Amino acid sequence: MEPRAQDHGGAWLGVRDAAAHLACSTKRIYDLVAQRRVRFARDGRRLLFRIEWLDAMVMDAEYPQGVADGRGSN
Repeated sequence: MEPRAQDHGGAWLGVRDAAAHLACSTKRIYDLVAQRRVRFARDGRRLLFRIEWLDAMVMDAEYPQGVADGRGSN
């Protein structure tokens, strides 16, 4: 049984819980994996994620390099 997002405590998340954490579809998670835009691990065929990996991907997309530190163009 996979751990649930609400009781993660450093646990691994499956595709469904990763999608719930990001408020997106499971298809979006599979697309992000295929594009190598999110860090993941495998357990056989299962894809596994850490919440901090998902959050880091969102932060990288939200603040491209140079924007968050004030070096972006104006």
